[in-house]
Amino acid sequence: MVLGKWVPEGTTLLVHHTSVSRSPAAWTDPDCYVPERWLGGAESEYRDDRRDWHQPFSYGPRNCLGQNMAWHEMRLVAASILYHFDVELCERETGDWLDQKCWIVWDRKPLICRVRPVAR
Repeated sequence: MVLGKWVPEGTTLLVHHTSVSRSPAAWTDPDCYVPERWLGGAESEYRDDRRDWHQPFSYGPRNCLGQNMAWHEMRLVAASILYHFDVELCERETGDWLDQKCWIVWDRKPLICRVRPVAR
């Protein structure tokens, strides 16, 4: 049974990634940017978030073969940017960035940021 409807055994079901990422059933404050939600911890207000629902590289036998390399590269790039630059969102130019269109491919609006070298 899925949402009260009978689904035959062996049926493949799909759910759109954005729907899961923005679901209040899975996340505390789903529309807020809260990186510390991934740190967990018994005292965290995000301890009950369903982090296992987050599967950006697909799931099962058809998941991405290069996901470990991709995770490593994303961490390296993010750390390098944050180490060398102060990044500030230009809210006026960006507007409501969350108001975007998504069909099969996500049609993102530009995310305008001001980047300054870190003063050392």
